Amino acid sequence: MVIISPEKPEFIEKTISKTKTSYSVLYDENYKIAELFDVLYTPEKKTIDFYEKHLGDDFKKSRSDESGRLPVSATYILDENQKIIWRHFNPDYKERASLEDILKQL
Repeated sequence: MVIISPEKPEFIEKTISKTKTSYSVLYDENYKIAELFDVLYTPEKKTIDFYEKHLGDDFKKSRSDESGRLPVSATYILDENQKIIWRHFNPDYKERASLEDILKQL
């Protein structure tokens, strides 16, 4: 499992420390990977305002650019030939692939 994040490396380190994740986390500089997987979107102003209110200046500082874009939380399963055999994404970050759905695909 690999996590890909648009957070700058110093913020990724903070997130790893805070969440105690053991997964590899890669920095997606300038959203290049998110663009390739077509999972970028520009949230509504109220969503950006919410993030800025709760994260303060760190929201803009932590991102790889200042476009305001965010990647949709997405899950991909690749086969041994690196072909995508299953994917899940939803602009609502709370709607994530369930463990049950992922296991059914393996």
